[in-house]
Amino acid sequence: INAEYMGHILLTSPTSLCFMLPAGTHTIRRNTAHEESTCGIFPLLGATSTVVTKGLQWELTGLTLGFGHLMSSSNRFADGVEAVTVSTEVPLLWSNVIGEA
Repeated sequence: INAEYMGHILLTSPTSLCFMLPAGTHTIRRNTAHEESTCGIFPLLGATSTVVTKGLQWELTGLTLGFGHLMSSSNRFADGVEAVTVSTEVPLLWSNVIGEA
């Protein structure tokens, strides 16, 4: 993962990496040698409709995202896309599947 602002890595395992995205706009570039295209976005402070993405298979644009609402837990980088842009007004948790892609 190569993000303009990656925040703090919160969780790692042999198969996943999760880190915080603070409010703002972030570009996340996938390292195709070590990362699969599967990713997820989770709001940290309750439901929000302020998340906008570009470059995901299922884009988020004004939908309410949160526990008890829509969750973007099994999204993917769109075919041929190696960078995703995430804009948010609230902190988010980004997760990505890692390993041999």
